[in-house]
Amino acid sequence: MRKFKLWSIVLLLLVAASITTPQAPKASAIIGGKSDQTTRSIVVGIYYEPIKPVKTWCSGVLIAPTWVLTAAHCVFDNGKIDPYSQFISVATTDGFSGITSTKSPALSVIVYPGYDENTSKGDIALIKVNDVFGGNFASIATDTEVANSETTFSQAMAVGFGRISQSGPTSTTGLEVPLTLWSQSECQRQWSYGTSFFSGFICSQGRPSATVCNGDSGGPLFVTVSGQRKLAGVLSFGSAAGCGINFSVHTRVNTYIDFLRQYALGAPSVIIPALPTPPTQAITDVELPTLPSFVASKPIFLPKFSISRTFQLVLSGSTRCSIYIDSATSLKGVSVRVFIGRATSKAVKTVILDEFGDSEFRVSNSCANIRKNGVYVSRTDSSVKTQAIE
Repeated sequence: MRKFKLWSIVLLLLVAASITTPQAPKASAIIGGKSDQTTRSIVVGIYYEPIKPVKTWCSGVLIAPTWVLTAAHCVFDNGKIDPYSQFISVATTDGFSGITSTKSPALSVIVYPGYDENTSKGDIALIKVNDVFGGNFASIATDTEVANSETTFSQAMAVGFGRISQSGPTSTTGLEVPLTLWSQSECQRQWSYGTSFFSGFICSQGRPSATVCNGDSGGPLFVTVSGQRKLAGVLSFGSAAGCGINFSVHTRVNTYIDFLRQYALGAPSVIIPALPTPPTQAITDVELPTLPSFVASKPIFLPKFSISRTFQLVLSGSTRCSIYIDSATSLKGVSVRVFIGRATSKAVKTVILDEFGDSEFRVSNSCANIRKNGVYVSRTDSSVKTQAIE
């Protein structure tokens, strides 16, 4: 997972001039993302303090003023906690900018005792830090709140400090990217990874141009509940075929709430273990950990119609976008309202679905603007908005 090298003084002098030469990346990370301005005070990058310039190798999220939640595979390898964990530090975006009050060394590392490196079950760990992050931390979504998001194929927001392109460096700014959630039942039905499906997983789908990958391991997946971002999962593994292909899988945080309560949520009920004794050799280099991946035997596909996915969408045109909504024939004659953006209160159109459950109309918005904001449909006799999937 990580390699550490002891350089002689002579070798250090010889390679010093080439230390900034770009190396071939293992994979991409948050590609197509943008700067996270919403949760930047609680999402952290994890790095080794002696390595300069600073480069992240995993991501995490504060769940209490002095506890960071991340993936177990970031701090655990070959059956033991990373022996170099004495050198781990964490920082928010502001910390990477040089504000020392927003970074902290690791004081302890605790891996979920049931973590299985072969299957990625229980891929969750805690890092104890100093109380220097202003008391900020994420609220954890309940199972019901996560399930409500999964069953509507809604978007969740992933945030991380990983690589920003296939050949680029890791980010010093927390970047966010929207991912589409899949219901537990639909994910299990289409599951073809070389490890068994587990209810403690959350399945999401990005695309190669907008996804999560190496360096984003342990980074948070947020769902929006009543306008507030709540923590649903942390990034665990993906597809061996590449990032944004098949499911990205996150550890379902609420599955491990008892473990989190034992240490991080409220007064600890157990003794916090000390960090392992570090090796005697100096740490001078570190490889970006590879996000665990499994081979999928078949591609995933969106089901045309289901309880959670009633409306399909086709957009065409440029300046004035043509919107085609394709639904089930059982909705023939049903009156629906169409909204651009989930939060908007004014419908752009109210239509009656034809004999095939379909409707087509043109609006003044561009298709690019509509894709950015999303199309949502609600029956006129209901306030529930369902996203139409293109």
